[in-house]
Amino acid sequence: MRFNKDIFSTYSAWENNELVIGGCKVTALARNFGTPLFVIDEKDLHLRISNWKSGLHQHFGPNAGEVYYAAKSFISVE
Repeated sequence: MRFNKDIFSTYSAWENNELVIGGCKVTALARNFGTPLFVIDEKDLHLRISNWKSGLHQHFGPNAGEVYYAAKSFISVE
């Protein structure tokens, strides 16, 4: 399989013929939680939020506002 880094999180990799997301093997995740499974790489999410916030402050200064994660994007009771 060809691993396309552009569509996965920063901390995803193809290691030993297996997809690893945020240090977790997807086969282990599937075994523990079942499939289909929605996975969020928390470290990658925090990095993206930090980058968005920095970009907003760089371009808008004190008028940059705040960055929030909208429940509308992904809402889960878990």
